[in-house]
Amino acid sequence: MKKNMLFKGLSVFLLFLFQANAQFSGWQNFTNTTPITSLADNGQEIIVGTSGGIVKINKTTGLKTIFTKANDRLFSIDITSLLVDQNKQLWLGTTQGLSKEGVDTAIFTKAVDSTMSVYNLCRINSLSLRQNGNLIFGMQMGLANFDGQKTRVFRYTAANWNEFFDISDPDWTGSCDLMDPPQDWVNCVVSDSSTFLWAGTRKGLFKTDFSTWTSFDTVNSKLPSNQITCLAIVDSKSLWVGTSKGLAQLKSNAWQTINAPNYNLSDSIRCLFVDSQKRLWLVNSLGLVQAILGNWSLADGSAIAKNICAIIEDAQGAIWAATDTALYIYNNNQLQFFAGLNNIGIPINSGYTNFVEDFKGNVWVGWWQPVNIGIANFNGNTWSGNLISSLSASVTALCVDENKNVWAATGNGIMYFSESTPSIFTKANSEIPGDNIYSIVCDSKGTIWAGSDSSLLSFSEGQWVNHSTGLSTKHIAGLFCDKKNNIWAWSNETNQIGPGGLAYFDGNEWKNPILNSGQIAKVMSDSSGNIWVWVHSYSSSICVEFDYTLLARFDGQQWTNFTTDSMHLPCNRIYSVTVDTTGVVWAGTCGGSAAFINNSWKFYNTNSLSLPFHKQTPDFIDSKHNYWIAQGGDGIFLKKNTTGILVNKNNRASIQNQGSLLISHNKATHSITIKYGLKSPGNANISIFDLQGKVQWSMAKWHSSPGSFSCSWNGKTASGNKIQAGVYVVRFQNANCASSVKITMPE
Repeated sequence: MKKNMLFKGLSVFLLFLFQANAQFSGWQNFTNTTPITSLADNGQEIIVGTSGGIVKINKTTGLKTIFTKANDRLFSIDITSLLVDQNKQLWLGTTQGLSKEGVDTAIFTKAVDSTMSVYNLCRINSLSLRQNGNLIFGMQMGLANFDGQKTRVFRYTAANWNEFFDISDPDWTGSCDLMDPPQDWVNCVVSDSSTFLWAGTRKGLFKTDFSTWTSFDTVNSKLPSNQITCLAIVDSKSLWVGTSKGLAQLKSNAWQTINAPNYNLSDSIRCLFVDSQKRLWLVNSLGLVQAILGNWSLADGSAIAKNICAIIEDAQGAIWAATDTALYIYNNNQLQFFAGLNNIGIPINSGYTNFVEDFKGNVWVGWWQPVNIGIANFNGNTWSGNLISSLSASVTALCVDENKNVWAATGNGIMYFSESTPSIFTKANSEIPGDNIYSIVCDSKGTIWAGSDSSLLSFSEGQWVNHSTGLSTKHIAGLFCDKKNNIWAWSNETNQIGPGGLAYFDGNEWKNPILNSGQIAKVMSDSSGNIWVWVHSYSSSICVEFDYTLLARFDGQQWTNFTTDSMHLPCNRIYSVTVDTTGVVWAGTCGGSAAFINNSWKFYNTNSLSLPFHKQTPDFIDSKHNYWIAQGGDGIFLKKNTTGILVNKNNRASIQNQGSLLISHNKATHSITIKYGLKSPGNANISIFDLQGKVQWSMAKWHSSPGSFSCSWNGKTASGNKIQAGVYVVRFQNANCASSVKITMPE
């Protein structure tokens, strides 16, 4: 019964999703619309911020519409806070920065390559609007003020607040110095009717107009704790402060620690809100507590009330509250259910494993991050939900056997699925030597091969067998079975693979086709049986990590390397690689895609491919010619009933306006011309680093329209000194792309 109800709920969810106008033509975006993080009022609708998009709920009909990257221009769908300004513009605080609805670029972000872990560095925890119309946002990086054009960021260092930078370019790409979270983490911000604002941090409360700073803590005030959890302002003379150990009030410059009936003195305050009648609403372990003119009462002590995470008042004076999974309205002195949000069970910020298709045509995907771990399948209409929710097992790889039954490599052994029920092979119940399994494949004879951190295993006729390999280590990071039934194995135990890091077993012996390069991301084969290896190479010599990717092709005798330079790709990094149903190899970058056809590379722009950004090729193409893309931070994308990647006849010249970076060097004048392109209005940021990571010169310029642009650098530092001869890195960056190119400056 519960399963049927879940499927019905998911069907309703998908209906709302499919009805929306698509941003990416024909694409559906599966995300996790719980937990709820924030609420905002927008006239006829309550806007709900979630970890997987925005949900707009009609106050009268209850009709829900979800907005994700597939049907709305959103910079990030992992929403942390919401604010509607005086112009009815919806501002979005996200785990990746500050943006606004309808714009797929960020107002503020720690704009480094998407592969770097930046979520906590630019997470927007709270939003507030100042009297002068400026937007204030608190984050782990500190406190910021946005006046519509410029972002000013302040950090708490050495017991003082200092302005970190003040530039027209809001993207922070400077120092590698990371924040000290206990000091810089601003949990909440509010603005009063004067010029001041309040910021609650993990180290106390601060009052500021960005010129003067006043701090309050347990020493100089009656705050019960220095960890501020939430703030609610009445007027310029009255402020409520929620902490991890109780509630305090600052009124007419006098502090008071609250000790009232129907209120726990030292309880953690989950959220605070002051409505238009100056009633205080708070949530603690008792539930929903209300204070009116000093009279305290328990408004709702239900389990639902104890889990409220957000409270707002709409323009009509109605009080709305949200738990992690549902929206409620406060009527007749109690919370009344208004709308629930369906949890599709796919965490958007997880590391996704590969897709596989079973004998019924269901498509499976797993995820492996320590917090969000599991596996699910899609039957064409609905998702199964996490099939191993009761098992703490991160899924690192999937495969199907000769009967298209699903096998999974996990951190707790090897799973075999009969229908949706898993059987588990572990060290305790089988011959496998350890439970930490990284990779799994099936060969053409039906033998299952699995790689662990200590061995290579095979499973045939009910028996597990340990094998030696041609690798220089026992750690097996990945496996692949080619068309000749050779089993390829590789290890990424170190950054440099070198001899012994990649090998294949032809049924008789192991062979080592030497590939001297970086970490292997993927191995696959084309229609001719050539082996293709997608490789990453890294250099951490500069602050913003300079790296490049390449594709290496092995024809059975020798390797041919295709670097991003030799392929003339518009960016220096390949973001995705796939082989389509015709056996053609595709490489995707932030500016477009390249297809290897007739022994040469052909180039196609982003618009002609109509694929979601940063994954310019599908991760998987199933038997129905559906395209699948899994992208951390965005969820899973599906495009149904395709007949191949449809492209026009545009060549490389057509994609130079899609985030490219081209350098021409005039050695006679000791200068360079930097050509770059923008696919949408926004900032273009050009920086030149030496190999120690020090910025020698930089430029930030706003462009109001897309197109091709250029700038010149005269070979001098920002202080006007002539650059020394040597190798430098030119870095282009905007909200959609980041590219780096090495140049050599002569004497």
